Amino acid sequence: MSVQRNAVIFAWILLLPAVLYVAVIVAYPLVDTFILSFTDASLKKTTNWVGWVNYSKIFNATFAEVIVRTFIWTFFSVSIKMIIGVFGATMLNSAVPGRALFRVLTMPPWIVPMAIGIFMWGWMYNGQFGMISGMLQRFGLVDAPVYLHRDDLRLYNAVPQQAAMFGLPVPVVPAVDHFYDLDKPLTFGDLEVHVHHTPGHCPGGVCLQIGTAGQPGRDLFVGDTLFAGSIGRTDLPGGDYETLMHSIRAVLFALGDDATVYPGHGPATTIGKERRTNPFLKS
Repeated sequence: MSVQRNAVIFAWILLLPAVLYVAVIVAYPLVDTFILSFTDASLKKTTNWVGWVNYSKIFNATFAEVIVRTFIWTFFSVSIKMIIGVFGATMLNSAVPGRALFRVLTMPPWIVPMAIGIFMWGWMYNGQFGMISGMLQRFGLVDAPVYLHRDDLRLYNAVPQQAAMFGLPVPVVPAVDHFYDLDKPLTFGDLEVHVHHTPGHCPGGVCLQIGTAGQPGRDLFVGDTLFAGSIGRTDLPGGDYETLMHSIRAVLFALGDDATVYPGHGPATTIGKERRTNPFLKS
């Protein structure tokens, strides 16, 4: 008997987190809302007990009509969904002609909303034009200062127009905190960041060379200047092909073949690999 009792107690211990969750997240708000329904609760005044007054305003002829319409809608919508579900299950699990095609056609309704959600969250939190990231920075909830090369200020101020041009969410653009000083490295922890001006894709493009303080950095964050097997676009406002090629050959190549390149998009690469294999740079 003691073993069985201990098993019951252990089972309740395992259930305790779920019980507490239901009590706090579901039960408490439900009970509190029910109690508030007997008051004239408002954000603008003190709450007073009014009894059944709120319910007397709800239970009228209109309420009865709403109940009837809700019942009719629920009955037919559930019935239709059940019929479609049974038909779909039959098509998916029976050896009937066209079953393979039907299985393929059932996937987009599941995949498309998920893909849209992923892209939307990506846009909202994107560091370049994300609405939420911009709002968090503007209200000081994210302590991330904005650094910019002075030559890009005009483009930076036009970010909302550029986002609209590409059909992207119009972001909140935080103010620039600091302009890069190319002669003064930035430091954080035991790391040091040397800033190199690499115009071409945009007038104020920079490469951030990061490494241990006092040693040549071997990690290069190059933005859209150089990619694995490609180079940055120069057909956008402020872009210039000859300037970009000079930035790559004269600035980035000088940082060493063993330096790792982290582009603004796509996989990482190395200076040596791009010098040898990049079709835009081999000649």
